Amino acid sequence: SQYRQDDGPEVLERREACIQAYLAMRALCDGTTLAGAVWSGMYQEPRSVRALQAPFRERPMGKKLVRLLQPTDHLIVDKLTNLTRSHEDLALTNRYLAERRISLHIVDLGGQSLDSGCDLGRIMVDLLATSQQMADVLRQEAISIGKKALRAKGKWSGGPVPFFCRVNRAGKDIGGTQWLELKPGVERAMEAVHEALAPG
Repeated sequence: SQYRQDDGPEVLERREACIQAYLAMRALCDGTTLAGAVWSGMYQEPRSVRALQAPFRERPMGKKLVRLLQPTDHLIVDKLTNLTRSHEDLALTNRYLAERRISLHIVDLGGQSLDSGCDLGRIMVDLLATSQQMADVLRQEAISIGKKALRAKGKWSGGPVPFFCRVNRAGKDIGGTQWLELKPGVERAMEAVHEALAPG
């Protein structure tokens, strides 16, 4: 079974062709986990559901596949990001499938394919989850450092915008050419408040 998220028809046709080719190639090789496997079709999430929103087993199609998949079945994804974007979810999903003797196949993982049906493949998925965790940590650290640098320059670093300000979006990169500026009339209102509170 191929699991993927909804996209345009051309993209889906290309992905299905890729999956079919992978299945055909692996099925031809005696001794592989896919030898003799039969294609059961494509499964997709609704367009409104994305891998970032919830763990795999909590999304509509993930729940359905959990009910359908049986021991010795295969779950094939074209890219890891269509299954999950979370290192924790990847580790939990891999463990869940392994305990039920269900093989996870990732067709395109940086130009290589990965099959969790063998011991080495299962270890590689675990390592992938760990490296993804490291990447998440490093990315968050880089974002934090970048925001501090922007704030030090007096630039907007993202987050809530004060009610009396607006964001000047002259550019796309956060902080690059974006900054907070007072809404029209705010400066005069502040001056009026100052004058009203001034002694005498």
